[in-house]
Amino acid sequence: MHRHLWLLVLTLLGTCRASTPPPTAHLVETPLPDVFGPIDWSTDADSLRARFPEARVWETDHDPRDWKDEEGRELVAVEVVATDAHLEPFGTVDIRVMRFEGHAPAVLVIQRSDNPGECFPGGASQEQSDACLLRLERARRAVYDSLAARLTSRFGPGKLDHLESEAMLTDKDPVDIEQSERTWELPGLVLRLALGMDPRYHSPMMVRLVASRDPQYPY
Repeated sequence: MHRHLWLLVLTLLGTCRASTPPPTAHLVETPLPDVFGPIDWSTDADSLRARFPEARVWETDHDPRDWKDEEGRELVAVEVVATDAHLEPFGTVDIRVMRFEGHAPAVLVIQRSDNPGECFPGGASQEQSDACLLRLERARRAVYDSLAARLTSRFGPGKLDHLESEAMLTDKDPVDIEQSERTWELPGLVLRLALGMDPRYHSPMMVRLVASRDPQYPY
């Protein structure tokens, strides 16, 4: 009889184990790709000054608007900014590390900006200005193509869409690669690579790479 009881217990245990669902895997944050170079989630003002001695680095905060955490407390956005830093393959860039006060960094931005106005100095001929504009355009596109190729080879093609602009575009309009943004939505990380004119910052022509791991952060 005892033998039959043990067989029954073992059978029930085996049934319970077979019916128990596997544990749910924890969401893993995708590591930053190497195109960010020395910029990572631990980057702060001190590390930017040490890595880019040629850059101007400062920290700023913004008054809370409608930003609140899950418990209703106001959130203050804080940015560390480095301008005129030299980072390959971008060239001269602005770097922004964004977070809410008291929180870990949420957004990283690396942006190369070209000012077309520099191609029209006093006394320059139209041919000289046109040549300057073409040089900037080719250099900017080369940076974009290099970054896009590296990101696509690792994460696939992503999604190509219109870059925010003053033009009234819809999903039915074809995407102009010269005014576009490619997005990769990855586990715990969103990457965006943009090329074109950015109306938010006095409309420079730019290449911009953004990493975001907090969809709540307003960028």
